[in-house]
Amino acid sequence: MESKLIWARVPYLMHGVAPRCRTLETVTRQTQEPVAIRCVDPDEAEISISVRWPNGHRPRSLHWRFFENTFWRPIISPQGQAILQSGVFEELVAEESPDWDDWEDYPFRGNFHCYRQSKSPFGLPKDPPPSWRIKGDERADALVRAQTIAAHELICVSDILYRRALPPMWTFGSLSRFDQSQTMALVMPELAAGRTCIPGYLCMFSLNRREEALAFAAQMAHRRPFDDILRQAQVWPRSFQKVDVTFRDATHIPDDHIFSFGWTYKQIHRVFERISYVNLPRNILAAHVKLGEISEQLARCASPADRQLLVCSAIEAIDALSGFTFPVSQPSRDLLEQATRIARMQQWRTSFENDQADADAFAEI
Repeated sequence: MESKLIWARVPYLMHGVAPRCRTLETVTRQTQEPVAIRCVDPDEAEISISVRWPNGHRPRSLHWRFFENTFWRPIISPQGQAILQSGVFEELVAEESPDWDDWEDYPFRGNFHCYRQSKSPFGLPKDPPPSWRIKGDERADALVRAQTIAAHELICVSDILYRRALPPMWTFGSLSRFDQSQTMALVMPELAAGRTCIPGYLCMFSLNRREEALAFAAQMAHRRPFDDILRQAQVWPRSFQKVDVTFRDATHIPDDHIFSFGWTYKQIHRVFERISYVNLPRNILAAHVKLGEISEQLARCASPADRQLLVCSAIEAIDALSGFTFPVSQPSRDLLEQATRIARMQQWRTSFENDQADADAFAEI
């Protein structure tokens, strides 16, 4: 199989000591190296899904190819549009604009969990700070990671770069007591929490389950209690009615449970990051950790029987998280209740799918 070489800007960590200091510091620097990307024949990776959103949505249109039992889509530019012309990606990388710092779909962003450093290489210097005593760097590891991404997460079809991605999913946002509409939209899951898509979405439904997602969103809207009983929430039509979707084979679309439980875990984790560890009840923390472990196992599970067992275990963790109540004196009570509401949304979605949802459960939101 042929390969295409492209130049990629890769961020990496550098460690050293500043002049007249003894403390070891860490900074982010960039390097530019060639990486090899597989070239795939268009007949081997046919277009399986095509989506066209209303005016104003970024991107306006996008398609997904199906290859090696997974979906691939074009890379999204810093401006939020699909890169569908040969050479445009390379031109953007060569431009090295500091404005590209928010390019969230750039495949070679850093993966720094322990340092508050820029994950984007654009705008970073290449040389170490002046007069620094360099103690070491992680450039070699960063280049290995970049080449691994190029080999396994990217392909080139008709001279256009594609990245491995989940297919689009139907989702809707959380509904507060003061909202009069329940928003619903078709989003790219990996970008649903970033600038490209509207943030705040919680539950996910597969592309071929639009009517089920719509029915659940409508139930959430109509059963929502309000301070003013004359107000009645409605499903917001502008988010989905004008979306034009075509797909060839629904059998390729993955089980949305695999992503939905993981998404719930990540949303709760973001809330917990704002709470001091000493204020986190150990039982709710244990249920949260269990949900994260099960979500990772679901992502790797191939057996339908094993997947069903993991889904049942995930539901048990969700039930545990959503069942907690907190006294008024509980530190960080508002944030803890926010986390349980996120878990409760997933619990109601499971109940809805089993035809067991009832008005009492929905009144607890």
